[in-house]
Amino acid sequence: MHNKFCIIDDETLLTGSFNWSVTAETHFENILILNSHYELINKFKHEFEDLIAYFSSYKNSTKTVCNSDEDGKTHRCRSHTYNIGILGAASGTHEQSTVHVWKVCNTYKHAEKISESDEIFLSSHLLESYDDDSDENYDKSAMQVEFSKQREKIKNIVSYFKNRHGVAIHAVGVVAILNENEHMHYNEPAEYGLSMMWRDMYYRKIIPDEFYESESEGIEEIISDSNISVVYAD
Repeated sequence: MHNKFCIIDDETLLTGSFNWSVTAETHFENILILNSHYELINKFKHEFEDLIAYFSSYKNSTKTVCNSDEDGKTHRCRSHTYNIGILGAASGTHEQSTVHVWKVCNTYKHAEKISESDEIFLSSHLLESYDDDSDENYDKSAMQVEFSKQREKIKNIVSYFKNRHGVAIHAVGVVAILNENEHMHYNEPAEYGLSMMWRDMYYRKIIPDEFYESESEGIEEIISDSNISVVYAD
């Protein structure tokens, strides 16, 4: 991270390459000062909290390696792995859904299902939307309320997988049709994949926003799982 940033009273944001040192003014550094840009301040507040969580958990993080089993043969590629929670689409009066946790190989995208559970009302509880639909201006107070609820949502996601599935979760997503617009309006063949709804900061640079079915047999296995309902990506 080359930029430095500071948030003052949740109202003023300073960010840029300026080093805040006695010699910085003699170099070609830059700094941007923004007042009352609350949507942007919200994002920087999340970045700050994620940085705290990142470094506080770094020394305790456990890295696992891939020992995938394909066609009866174990392929020890020794690549690092991460855990992805896949949420099935909710249906019925009680919003029944199936949740799977897959261990995915970072290099070759081997996949191993390590946990499964049937849930009710999970989406409304875990992924509740906190968008403000009122006509009021998005001011400091509204930003602070939204930020608090968004952090609580992240906490709920992590706690659910730890308590229910007994694993540290690194990303959460759904099986989706990724080219929804082209498929619905131009009759293009559906491109299935995984659409990530949340990613742990530690893994953002290695877990993409989307995985396409054609990437690997492991991703194809996740998508073709018979108990996972396909939904449309946002």
